[in-house]
Amino acid sequence: MEGYLLKIYYDNEFNNEFVSTGSTSGITVAGVGTVGVSANAALTINYNTDDTTNILPEKLYYNLEKSGYISTADIEVNNYSEIMYIESSYNSSYPVSGVGETTFNIALNKVPEKLLYDSSECSTLEYSTNSLTADGPINKINIISGGSGYKKLPNYVGSSSTTASGANLLAQSNSVGNTRRVRIINEGFEYSSDRTLQPKANIPAIVTLKDSNTIGIVTVTNGGRNFTEAPNLVIVNTGSGQKIDSGILRANITGNSISSVDVLQLPKGLPDTTVKLFTTNNTNGISIQRVVQSSDTEFVCRITTPALGFSTSAFSVGEKVYIEGVQKVGAAGSGFNSEDYGYKFFTVKEYKDSKFVGGITQDEVTIDISEFTTNTGIAKTIQDSLGNIIKESDKFFPSNPYSASKGGQWCMEYAFYKSFNMPILMVHSMNIYPSLH
Repeated sequence: MEGYLLKIYYDNEFNNEFVSTGSTSGITVAGVGTVGVSANAALTINYNTDDTTNILPEKLYYNLEKSGYISTADIEVNNYSEIMYIESSYNSSYPVSGVGETTFNIALNKVPEKLLYDSSECSTLEYSTNSLTADGPINKINIISGGSGYKKLPNYVGSSSTTASGANLLAQSNSVGNTRRVRIINEGFEYSSDRTLQPKANIPAIVTLKDSNTIGIVTVTNGGRNFTEAPNLVIVNTGSGQKIDSGILRANITGNSISSVDVLQLPKGLPDTTVKLFTTNNTNGISIQRVVQSSDTEFVCRITTPALGFSTSAFSVGEKVYIEGVQKVGAAGSGFNSEDYGYKFFTVKEYKDSKFVGGITQDEVTIDISEFTTNTGIAKTIQDSLGNIIKESDKFFPSNPYSASKGGQWCMEYAFYKSFNMPILMVHSMNIYPSLH
């Protein structure tokens, strides 16, 4: 096949070649290598089911061309040279049964094209439900009544739900704000009698800005504990789990907790969805000495343990932890750190206390991340204490009567702020001045 070109056409007579849809949102036909020369030569036709962006026809035809001549197709064969898009048998609505924590069952109407799909085989694998007990992002909104008499589009300010958060809705209309009638104040003069040169009246365009948010002020509602140095702060898109490289934020430490955050440089281009702040390079965790893998989705962290052991167990089964700094061998696999999975917290599957379990000198924490990946890759066995594991519950907690009284004061202030939206001003004063102050 050296010297031949694989080409795509709109028609089965190969008169109208298909090169592109003309859309600037992406290339629908992509070629790799040279046919007949490169070992990895391939031609890919991308297709999606979004009616607003997909303008690719349901049928296309292929043929081979060499030196400007098209090969003769065997028209006796049914559907010769035809490429047809057929929707998956899974794309439909089904009643759900056998609902588990992370699984559910559906009854298909016919035998599907495949019994199993891996995430790498599809660009999108998703489902929507009208269940009143399911949690997740909004898929679609049904407008029961569009109202009347609006002079401008309303703004969404929130819902009565006590659990939902982060929704950012934008109202759209084909009538609100449109011109209802026009009255000519002055007809003007000296217009040309040529009707092909008629004047045109321009009206202001309506422009909607997206991803134009920023962070002005950060209020610390819980500063964590046991920090020895201020950590770094990153902004994370909660929808994609990706870090947003914009702006500069600085955490300030008072005692062993984050007391405030300074916005040194305003972040720009933040999405309309909710973003979260995460700390990295944390100093309030326990260092990881070794990592031993149990399976592709489970691994054991051997943590730095005092000679006499921890006075109380450092971790417990079912507890959520944040892991960072674990080193991986090679590029294969998803990784072992929370950052690799959109800054998610992992679940402790098992904890072995070296004081009570014979044969080990370091406490062992078993982590299962099968809900996030099917292959973590290979971890470096000896981590040189670069890895770090932090408890999600490492939050503010009084340790003596004096701090307890301060904690009670803080909790009452926070409760009034959350319940009644009461503005709170906290002042930390001191009436004892040591000699070095």
